[in-house]
Amino acid sequence: MMRPLFDIATLKDDIEAGALILTSNNRLATKIRQAWGQHQQASGQTSWPQPSIHAIEHWIDENWQRCCDAGIEHTTLGTIITPQIEQILWEQVIEEDQEKPDHLLPMSFAGLARNSYAITQRWQIPTTRLQQEAPLLWRWTKAFQSKLNQHHLATFADRATTVLKGFTAGVLPQEIKTLMVGFDSVPPLYQALITTASNATEVHCVEKYSPASLKHKHQAQQITFHDEQQEIMAAAAWAEEHQQADNTCRIGIVIPELARMRTQVERIFRQQFEPDYLLPNQARSATPFNISAGIPLSD
Repeated sequence: MMRPLFDIATLKDDIEAGALILTSNNRLATKIRQAWGQHQQASGQTSWPQPSIHAIEHWIDENWQRCCDAGIEHTTLGTIITPQIEQILWEQVIEEDQEKPDHLLPMSFAGLARNSYAITQRWQIPTTRLQQEAPLLWRWTKAFQSKLNQHHLATFADRATTVLKGFTAGVLPQEIKTLMVGFDSVPPLYQALITTASNATEVHCVEKYSPASLKHKHQAQQITFHDEQQEIMAAAAWAEEHQQADNTCRIGIVIPELARMRTQVERIFRQQFEPDYLLPNQARSATPFNISAGIPLSD
């Protein structure tokens, strides 16, 4: 079993006490759950309760569903808008703006307007400030909100506001303790929601977290090669050597232009780790390594 990517010792006591662990993204939440599972197995457990570990957006979505089930008034005001529909509405708003600058393409500015509006909601920026400092966005925002009301739609930030009202009204049960992991900053809307969902004195931010301690420490070395292929081949050979020496270790290789070189990287690493994978009678199997860059749909 490979060593976990998260040192669960920093959260062990809180998880056992039933604390809510909120992470900045799904990947970190998954790694913490995996580390907790390995800890339970190492302790001789064959089954254990699911810990309360969630990415913050997932946690808000779950509580939104609870608000819907409980029939909170604000959940009936609108359906949560999908990113695709939101993009279309912003394009319509910009297209219909009679005062927009000449030659402004709605498709080009819709994404910018959408992201800016989401920021203003999460950071609770008053519309009066937009009117003074960003009149174009302010005008589009007013028109976009009008379309939301017209079609009975709501944004993801509106969903968070409804969940906040659910905790304030006591419809949703408060958390015993909340720990936040992996956040550089927390928007005021989310901060208010987390504080309301928990006892204000029991909200903690775990500022530093680290992988489980490594067995070996090495000095960094710089090695140069004639071309990219030799560089990738050397990296693959180095990785296999370390993997054979310790099959529990985790090896990460950073390739700045991985998307461009993905096919070449996969071929070379396959040849290194599975020399027979191209033989006609060889059964197809998943690669023994993970490549974070995906394959474009057009390919």
